[in-house]
Formats: sequence, C-alpha cells, structure tokens
Amino acid sequence: MRIPFDLIAAMLAVYAFRETWASNPLVHWTRDPDQLRAQAEALGAQGSSTSEAFAVLGLFLLLVWLYAELSTRFAERYTAYGRDPYGVRSPDGRLPRWHPYVFYSRLNLAGQILSVLGYCAFIWIYRWPLKTCAWPEWVGLAWLDVPAHARDFLGQSQLAGTLTDVGPFALAMIISWLPRRRFLSSGQRSGSIAAYLSFEARLTFLPLAMWICFSFFGDAFELAKLGLPAPWTQAIETLPEWASLIFSLLALFAFAVLVMPWLMVRVWNCQPLPDGPLRQRLLKVMAKSGVDASAILTWGGSGTGFINAAVVGPWARMRYILISPALVKHLDADECEAVLAHELGHARYGHLTLLLFAVLLFSAVGSLAAYLIPGHDPILEAAAFIVSAGLFLRLFLGRIMRACEHEADLASAEIMGSPLPLVSALEKVARLAGGIRDIFSWHHGTIAGRVEHVMEVGLDSARGAAYHRGLKYVRRGVILLTILLLALQIGAAMLYQTKAETGDAPEAEPAASAKE
Repeated sequence: MRIPFDLIAAMLAVYAFRETWASNPLVHWTRDPDQLRAQAEALGAQGSSTSEAFAVLGLFLLLVWLYAELSTRFAERYTAYGRDPYGVRSPDGRLPRWHPYVFYSRLNLAGQILSVLGYCAFIWIYRWPLKTCAWPEWVGLAWLDVPAHARDFLGQSQLAGTLTDVGPFALAMIISWLPRRRFLSSGQRSGSIAAYLSFEARLTFLPLAMWICFSFFGDAFELAKLGLPAPWTQAIETLPEWASLIFSLLALFAFAVLVMPWLMVRVWNCQPLPDGPLRQRLLKVMAKSGVDASAILTWGGSGTGFINAAVVGPWARMRYILISPALVKHLDADECEAVLAHELGHARYGHLTLLLFAVLLFSAVGSLAAYLIPGHDPILEAAAFIVSAGLFLRLFLGRIMRACEHEADLASAEIMGSPLPLVSALEKVARLAGGIRDIFSWHHGTIAGRVEHVMEVGLDSARGAAYHRGLKYVRRGVILLTILLLALQIGAAMLYQTKAETGDAPEAEPAASAKE
C-alpha cells in the first residue's frame, strides 16, 4: 500500500495556512474579487493579481514536469533499465553503486520535497486559498443570476476549498508520473497511458479522497445547521474543544472500520475475482485459515506495472482480499495460495486492528507535539506534526509493520504446511520487479530478510509460537499506549480551554491588549 507523503504534507500545509489566515482579523472569507485583492495586499501579497497567480501556477507545473523528465532521462542513462535491470556496468563488469530502483527513488524523493516546498511558497506568497474563494465568479455563476448568498456559501465551501487548494498539487503529481512510466519495464507498460495514470491516481490519492469525504460531510453539516433552532446552533458552535476531539476520534474510528474499506475498493476500482479453479482453491485456503472476508477482488489491471496483494478492513463484514492480475499471471497456483495465506495472516493475528490503533496513536503523537508549540501557531503546529509523524513512522511504526510482515509470512507457512511456496513466490516477485531482493523497504524490510526469517522460524514450531506470543504483547502494548496518549490529548485540550477561559492561555494577553 502506498503512502503519498508529499500529498499529505501539501494537504497539511494548506490547512495550516488557512487556519493562520482565518485567525487574522484582516481576513474575511469573501467571494468579492476586490476585497480578496485588498486582503491579500494587507497580508503582504502586494500586486498579486489572480491572473499573475495562475501564471505562476502554470510555471510551477512546468517545472515539476521538467524535473520529472530530466530525472527520468538521467536515471535511464545511468541504469539502462529494461536492458539490464541491475544498471549499467563499468568496463570491468562491476555493478553501479546503487540499484536502479534505489537510484531513481532518491531522485523522485528529491523532486517530491522540492515540489512540496515550491507549492507551499506559491500558496504563501500569492495567498491562493483567499483567491480561490472567488471561484463562483470564475465559472460565471454571477452571469447565471445565482443569488449572492448561494455564491458566498459555495465560495466558502470546504469541499470546493479542498479541490481548488489541493487540486493544483494533485495535478502536478499526475504530470510527474508521465515520464516515470518509461522507467517501467516493457512488460509492465503494455497498457495505455490513460490506464496507467488512472491507476496511479486511484492508488495515490486515497488520502485526498478521504479529505474530500470529510469536506463533503462538513458542508452538509453547515447546511443542516441552517435549519436548526438558534439555541442548537449556538450550542454546536460553542462546543468545547475536548468534546469536539472526542467526537472526531469516534468519527475517525467509525470511518476506518465501516467506510474506509468500502472506499478503498471503489477508489481502486477492484473487481470480483472470476469464478474458476483458482478462486475455488483460494476459498479453500480462506476456510482453512479461519479468517472470513467479504470478497476476493482483483486489484490493478494490465499495463499498471502493479504486482501485489493486500487485505483491507479489520471487520470481517467489511474485509476484502485484493490480488493483482499480474501476480496471478506470473505465479503458479501454490504460490498464489501462499500469497493469499500471507494476507489472511495479517487478519488472523490482528494486524489490521493494530494498524488502526497505530493510526490513532500517530494522530495523538502529532497532536501532542503541536500542543507544545507556544501560541498555537498553525504553521508551526503543522511543521511539528509533520516532523513528529515522520519520526514516528520511521522509527516506531516501521519496525512494527516489518514485524507484522514476518508474522504474516509465518502464518502462510502454517496454513500451507510449508514455507517453500511463499519463498518461491517472494523470489519470483523480486525478479519480476527488477531484482529488488536486497532492496530495503521501511514497512516490509527486504525480501532476502523475509525469506531467511520464514525459513528459519517457519520450520520450528516452538520458535514460531514464541514469535507470535511476543507480537501479541506488542499489540496489547500499542493499544494501551494509544488509549493513554489519547487520554492525554483530551486532557491537554481540556487544560488549554480552562486556561483560555481564565485568561492564562498564551494568546489571551495579546488578544486583551488588542482590544485595549
């Protein structure tokens, strides 16, 4: 599963900038172009017209494509990918310092960092979220005689703000994928460019799809408040921060369990696995594992360059097993069964529930780090959240996920009666992906390490039982730690509100002096 860190960073930056400007007394979210221009100038964006902002945005997109094109050409020349999957050899036959996959990934990472920084600079300099409030005028709703109050609501819509503020960065990501397609092997790029881009977007933009869903519900809630009695509306608007936090956590938990799996299989355009001998064999493996799932689905069509399998959903009624057609094409029946048994192992030993609590823990760690920022500056809070989240993912969650991969490998060996089918599948996938057997992944480790572990521990029932027992204690510890940190987060929100009410909050004194 892909985690688009650049997209998430851009989304957090947009949210932080909007919160910063929303707290500024000079800002009033309006659709009037003259007022928007005056506000932008008051905030330090002198002379930044909307047409100029669009011109700079076009330049940003051009630079993103240019970097992707040049880095791809440089990687092609350095690695000769497709002719020699291990890269261009020196005259004495030695391999290059880096594997092509690692080399291109580092170029791609540098491009992602530059694009995020560039987009943040564009948003800050041109106050883009202020300008996009006038989008109803851009599309000509005034000419259609749409009432002014309706245009005001549309201009301040959370859903529209998500699309207009994050949409350009998403477009830049799509542009950067065009040259990257050439870096795939010829067999992986057999489909059309449209199919490739469509699948990449579905696989990468899941966080954006989630934010769009939350924005839609936010707009629906604002509309619903218009029909509520005044006391109810006032009670909602004055809801304490800690109460809002509890409600948000409950909503996030329900969304992850009930909506997220359904959303994933539809965003990824998964289709039922056709009935046949393979499906019957996989259903027998599922029955043998003792794990229930709603369906076995195909994931990623031809020409996407995708060879993978996954399981989504901690609840059996909303759990789906995903397997790519390319995996079925290149693996034999026993190897497909072993891969499915591996995915069922994730559900069998509670990894999906563990991942859900890890996400909540991730949120609590980032939020508590943000509370340490004096004055609750939104931009500093977002920066603290990103830094703490990066450390959390790399140093904590990565270790746990790699341990879960080892345990799922052991589950495959237990269900199949031998680790050999899974080992054969892993080695074959490593070759098909361009010789990535020794390439380290922060959440999967190396295929070489997984093969070594399952061959050592999977053939020793006592060591396997000890490994399962150790991870069971880890799961319980993560759940308890998550509950503790969430309680601290709620307590911090209550303490902050108490200080704000008594005038002891960091921003209370400046507010009082401003009034004086």
